[in-house]
Amino acid sequence: MASQVKNTSMTIMVPAYNEEKHIEKVTLKLLKSLKKYFKRYEIIIFDDCSKDKTYEITERLAKKYKEVRVVHNNPNKGIGYNYKQGIKLAKTEYFMYFPGDGSKEPVEHVLKEVGRADVLIPYIDNQNERSILRRTISESYTGFINLLFGLKVKYYNGFVVSKLKYTKKLHLVTDSFSLQTEVVVKLLKKGSTYYHIPYKAVPQAKTGIFKWRNIKGVIKSIALLFWNVRIKKKY
Repeated sequence: MASQVKNTSMTIMVPAYNEEKHIEKVTLKLLKSLKKYFKRYEIIIFDDCSKDKTYEITERLAKKYKEVRVVHNNPNKGIGYNYKQGIKLAKTEYFMYFPGDGSKEPVEHVLKEVGRADVLIPYIDNQNERSILRRTISESYTGFINLLFGLKVKYYNGFVVSKLKYTKKLHLVTDSFSLQTEVVVKLLKKGSTYYHIPYKAVPQAKTGIFKWRNIKGVIKSIALLFWNVRIKKKY
């Protein structure tokens, strides 16, 4: 059987806010998968000013595994800020975001495809398992972004993998949940190749993205993204 280990390297950024119940499982799962597919890899955990035992758990993981680094934020910075800092700190060829509460989310289906294109875009192919409201909002968001920027992306909020040397050159301006949308749009508009990967998402009991504060942040970010990409041609 041919080796599955790739001649490339990978960084996974993991944001964690009050994730004492999940962060160790997530980290161990990612380490196991990364070891299977990469000779060189790293995990950067952002403890976003957690109030539980996330600090202690992540410090222990970083001491035990040389591939794990931890950044402790104070005060809380949010997902967009952490994503951008992860890009700055990463030292590998590819970069990916994975949630600190995603212990049940699949990941190997993405990692085994790294190298196929500059950008890997996973999309959910079991949308019928989600609530009608969540499915409608997700499909409307994707359709709206595609219409604004003339793209045919199937999903913007999955575990996108991007080639780091291109991602580091982007002028990223948002700190909201839509930061990954900004990354995908700008990379594709600059000519990066991409490849869609289907996956089955696990049911989610709740999500913070539908809070009014986050919705306002996304609206503001998309407007700014349109201004920069469509009007100013600034990537």
